[in-house]
Amino acid sequence: MNWREYQIKTAEFFSGIGLHTKIEYEVVGVRGKHEIDVYAVGEFSGIEFKWVIECKAWKTNIPKEKVLALSAIVQDVGADRGFLMSEVGFQSGAIRSSQTSNITLTSIEDLSAITASFATNTLTGKTAWEVLKAKNRLLEIKKKSEAHEYSVERTMLFGELGII
Repeated sequence: MNWREYQIKTAEFFSGIGLHTKIEYEVVGVRGKHEIDVYAVGEFSGIEFKWVIECKAWKTNIPKEKVLALSAIVQDVGADRGFLMSEVGFQSGAIRSSQTSNITLTSIEDLSAITASFATNTLTGKTAWEVLKAKNRLLEIKKKSEAHEYSVERTMLFGELGII
């Protein structure tokens, strides 16, 4: 698949999960204009979010420099998250540099598998999404507060998970 087809398939995927997408969209940031492969906007519980998605239809693994470049663009345009898409994979430096950032390294295949598991889940899609978000927040709190196992924030999120 060439780069253009990959952009279209990526936009179709994100549109398919309810986001508004634009291909090769020009966004003005603080430091200048950026042409984004796929720009996605959505809303969750009344809060709008913006995602910058870069598509790499390469035959080799994506290097760390592409993660760092995408991170800078995400910050410059005020997006909530960046996705670096590759069906081939990522170099180890790219994986390490994305782990402590708001950059997700993934593929259409991986994202499709995740959304398919939501569809077959007995919970509704919205509830499954809320559970996933709460679990992720718990993991972040746990990383930050290993010494304080029973923090107030953590206890409240356990309660939220119980209610969901």
